Amino acid sequence: MKRSLCTVLMAVFLLAACSACGRNASDQYDEGYQKGYEDGRTSVNKELTGNAVICGSFTATVREVIPDYVLDDTTPQVAVVTLFQESPFTIFVGEELGKTLETGQIYTFEVAEINVEEVRASHMEQTYLGPVTAISKYQLKIDSIRPVVKEEWGLECNRLSIEAK
Repeated sequence: MKRSLCTVLMAVFLLAACSACGRNASDQYDEGYQKGYEDGRTSVNKELTGNAVICGSFTATVREVIPDYVLDDTTPQVAVVTLFQESPFTIFVGEELGKTLETGQIYTFEVAEINVEEVRASHMEQTYLGPVTAISKYQLKIDSIRPVVKEEWGLECNRLSIEAK
């Protein structure tokens, strides 16, 4: 009897302690979340700058040419490529350019010049953008593809530039 009474009292004290802690923690969490949300909004607005032009080319090895399963599941339109010593990523090349690519070959991908209205300040300071970041953030389109020239291999494979407008 004493044991069960002690167990019940311990359970009541534990529940009371946990419920008291929960209210304070919840309020602190809400305040911290709101502050983080406001800080995030102001830092994003400070981070954006004016207009810029992105253009250039990059050299990559074609690992595979696959269909775009959203639009058409048979026609090869997407290239899985790798930059020198980096992980693979995909780029949309379209049906016409997709037919010209061979798996295992190295190509230079020419990017169509694009005007971007809101560019991050950190990107403007870099002068050169990585193709993976540039393609995903600024929806760059591949204008043409040509076989690589020997001078374009290796570490000098990225020639995408960003210039303030």
